[in-house]
Amino acid sequence: MKLRELKRLQLRASLERLEDRCLLASITGGNLLVERIGDGSVALTNVAAEVAVLEFATTGGPAIQSIRFPTSGTDQVTDSGSATSNGYLNVLNGFVGVPGYNASAGAAGVASTNTKVGTVLGSDGAVASRTLFPTSGRMPFTGNNFRSLIPTSATTFYATGTGSGTPSTGGLWHYDGSAFTQVSSTASGQLTNMRNVEIYGNQLYVSSASGSFLGVSSVGSGLPTTSGQSTNLAINTGANSSPYGFVMFDTDANGSLDLAYIADDRNSAGGGLQKWTFNGTVWSQSWSLLVGASSTNLGASGVGIRGLSGSFSSGVATLYATTNETSNNRMISIADTGAIPTSAALLASAGNNYVFRGLDLVPDNTAPQVTSIDDGDPDDEVTLNDTLTYTITFNEPIDINTVTSASFSNAGSANIVVGNISASSPSVLRVQVTPTSTGTLRLRIPGTAVIKDLAGNVLAVPLEDDTTLDVISGGETTPPTVVSIADDDSDNLVRVNQKVTYTITFSEDIDSNTVSAEDFANAASSAISIGTITEIAPGVFAVEVSPTSGTELQLMIQGVIEDLSGNRLVVPVFDDEVLTVDAIVPTITNITHNSTGSLFAESPLTYTISFSEDIDGSSVTAIDFSNAGTASISVGSVVESSPGVFSVVITPTTGGTLKLRIPEGAVITDVAGNPLSVPFEDDETITVNPVTSLGPGAIVVLGYNTAGSPNDSIMIMTMVELTGGTRFIVSDNEVAVDGGSSFTDLNEAEATFTVKPGQSIPAGTIISLPWGGNDVSTTSYDWDIPAGIGLGNNNDEIYIYKALSTASATPSAFIYGVAIGTSTSARPAGLTLGTTFIKPSGSAARYKPAGAVYNGVPSQLRSAIGNTSANWESVPPGLPSDWSFSIGPSFTSAVVNGGVAFANSNQRSMITSLSVSFSSPVSLDSGAFRLENIGLFAPSSVFVPQDQLVISPSSGTHSSFTIVFSAAPGAQSPPSNGTVVNGVVQRAGGPLGATNGNSLSDGNYVLRIEPTKVKSEGFALVGDATFGDLATDRFFRMYGDSDGDGDVDGTDAVALRNAQLAYNAAMDWDGNGSVSAGSDITQFSSNRNRRRRAL
Repeated sequence: MKLRELKRLQLRASLERLEDRCLLASITGGNLLVERIGDGSVALTNVAAEVAVLEFATTGGPAIQSIRFPTSGTDQVTDSGSATSNGYLNVLNGFVGVPGYNASAGAAGVASTNTKVGTVLGSDGAVASRTLFPTSGRMPFTGNNFRSLIPTSATTFYATGTGSGTPSTGGLWHYDGSAFTQVSSTASGQLTNMRNVEIYGNQLYVSSASGSFLGVSSVGSGLPTTSGQSTNLAINTGANSSPYGFVMFDTDANGSLDLAYIADDRNSAGGGLQKWTFNGTVWSQSWSLLVGASSTNLGASGVGIRGLSGSFSSGVATLYATTNETSNNRMISIADTGAIPTSAALLASAGNNYVFRGLDLVPDNTAPQVTSIDDGDPDDEVTLNDTLTYTITFNEPIDINTVTSASFSNAGSANIVVGNISASSPSVLRVQVTPTSTGTLRLRIPGTAVIKDLAGNVLAVPLEDDTTLDVISGGETTPPTVVSIADDDSDNLVRVNQKVTYTITFSEDIDSNTVSAEDFANAASSAISIGTITEIAPGVFAVEVSPTSGTELQLMIQGVIEDLSGNRLVVPVFDDEVLTVDAIVPTITNITHNSTGSLFAESPLTYTISFSEDIDGSSVTAIDFSNAGTASISVGSVVESSPGVFSVVITPTTGGTLKLRIPEGAVITDVAGNPLSVPFEDDETITVNPVTSLGPGAIVVLGYNTAGSPNDSIMIMTMVELTGGTRFIVSDNEVAVDGGSSFTDLNEAEATFTVKPGQSIPAGTIISLPWGGNDVSTTSYDWDIPAGIGLGNNNDEIYIYKALSTASATPSAFIYGVAIGTSTSARPAGLTLGTTFIKPSGSAARYKPAGAVYNGVPSQLRSAIGNTSANWESVPPGLPSDWSFSIGPSFTSAVVNGGVAFANSNQRSMITSLSVSFSSPVSLDSGAFRLENIGLFAPSSVFVPQDQLVISPSSGTHSSFTIVFSAAPGAQSPPSNGTVVNGVVQRAGGPLGATNGNSLSDGNYVLRIEPTKVKSEGFALVGDATFGDLATDRFFRMYGDSDGDGDVDGTDAVALRNAQLAYNAAMDWDGNGSVSAGSDITQFSSNRNRRRRAL
């Protein structure tokens, strides 16, 4: 095995480099050296780049130190950033050989220049020698690559590369401290293009991929220094192979190399790390592994490697390699324990604009040393048969396989037995020693012991402890025993990281100082962590144990536990119970439901959720479920139908989509306590069709028949449209107190009304429902009613409500209630006496079909129906057609010039406003009012633009509105007085003026109200929606008509003359505040002796 060591940098021109050098330390045996190209600031190309040698621990991490060569001046060393075959250092005989070029950074095409330089570093990191290659005459590697260098002393080395000329200057050269000799033969057929050079078993080897020399070859015999040495192919890596670094071992120490690993930089099959074995006759390839391009996985795909080094110990080969990326490549380690490796460990990345090339392992040739031996006994006295635990500390990690009981003896007079030997850390051994006779005890590592460090260096022996202990017979000698071991787990099933508290009862009081975590272990296979140990009573200890991996837990007492007399417990002692450690978290294997893929809101749906294992049923509740869709839901019953299978009832309460989710924050565990990974969603989305939202008063009762033949009946009316899927329940059960939310019981009857899918029932529909008898199914609805029931005469009650099912005594909402006659049933929560909860007298049986209120918005109709004393009669309800209802607001009146004081209120010379009233407060959408001029003298149709109708109030809900008129639509300024704009006359008062407000121009007018744009309580306008279509409405404007009789005659002429003397706003055409010659007279004259046409 060759010795590899690191270099030290020589002086640099800059202060920074001088400071770097001062920080360098000697190179440590067992570490890695890697040659790095680049300075990190510029991309790597064929120009000269900085060379550095970095030292790393074999476990990776940051570089321990970095030796950076000068990039200019007399000590400069650089190399090509893109020549991937250059830059392969070697460590041997305590020296580090670094190939390079005597060129400053940035020199173009440096790899082909004749400026080669070989640097040898000592083990202290300093430059031992710097050798410039010849630049004239026959020189090594003329005009071509200098690739690898291996030192044989501080001033001598071998170098490899390729060259030119005839004979070629490539191949293997030796430098003896003063002159260069081309060692390899240049004869025809010989190899002159070489890559890496190595020395194994005192024999020179090189790698190449030239001609027939594909693989690893020997050069000459031993370490030749004379020319003409033949090159012989030793390991043939085959066609298309591309070998670089290689390492070879003599695994059985018989003087013959029998194991080799070769780096191949191909990214295809055969590339990467190759393993070869020698059977005494031929080398055979075992396998080849590529390194994952973005991972450390090893296998048939990935990238190749170039640099390679390693070690072999106790049957394990540990390899170190650099990957073939041309920038920011990786340094990795691979352990070959016999089985084909599947992964590597990342030790370091080169970094951007850096690349790792060659690397080598610095051998450890230093023997280990014992730094201390501690017997753990405070008084240098030990009782016969007591077990001492010696702690032996070394200065470096020890190969535990080389330490046996024969590695220890007694330099004193007592007989001893060496027991358990363990490593508390790589460099600390714990050795149990029990004296079996009286005398003295002084632990010795005898001269026959062979204890080695990880590099195989042997501890110098013999050596002894510096303390002698007296072994005495002692007093009471009965050792303690374990009476019982009990755990706090009832079912012998725990999960990973669950704390289990063991209670250990001994036969007598125990010295608590001898009880520690090291005294307990797991006799089964789970890894464990020992927590707090508490003496809860004399001889009784509570020990907290947490399994950290799955399988089984069986507590074992294995250490040194003593009673108060120093007698030791005979170990091991095992718990008689084995706990199963469940490390497997539950998963959901299947979710099904009883829907066809769509359903209506308020319809319950049952999900069946199957888990991968039995689940703790107490951990599954309604709060563990939600909806990943858009519908609101209610979670009902959650039932475990069989181990690990749960039925969950979900009721969507609104339309949208339903996708069952177990949300983040839900805690569902298996019986061992392992939690389900959340969130989790069903993979199916269900469409939830919306239904009508039924609030208080959405359904009302118009009557009931308690003496029906053959069945009693109930007459209801819908106050809202019922869409498909809408469902409600009717019951004659009782509510105990006002404001109650539940029925006292379900001992009477419950019936269900459901609108069929795809159907709807308009608001205002009256339906007669039998109470008892057969179910009813129409084209629009289904009525499911129990048989054999009836309503009590003068003492029963009727409730309409929503609930998940008829089996629910607590409705989700009450809709309507009736307490008949002497019934004492109360008003439930959410209903109001007189509107949604009514109390007809015993003689009342129905809402009167005539003589009451039948038109209006729901609140008006509910109030009328609720006035049972005035509006109900004793006649049982007959047919739905007995009633005629219309639901919605109605137009009640319109007043021309309403609220405006003119001298004669009948005048129609000016129309400056229109007041419109409705039967109930309404809201107006844009365009609710349209004003049409149908022609004063001849039929026509012209609408006043919407933006010239100014409506107040302009927002909100009101019973009355006033319309005035604007002659300035949009943001434009008003025109001059007297101007007609789209049928509106501009007058000085403006659109909101009173007597002087703008007026409509001459015309017969019709107000057309758009019913769908006038709404109250969600209902559009019903009934008449026009004003002015009748002559009696007198909705016309004819300038000069002072008395509103539809013509301009002598009476009106007198009114005009009077207005000139005493101002009359109705006769002021342009609103300028006076009636005089000009526009007033001219406009009057145009209408003189004319009459508006009859409607």
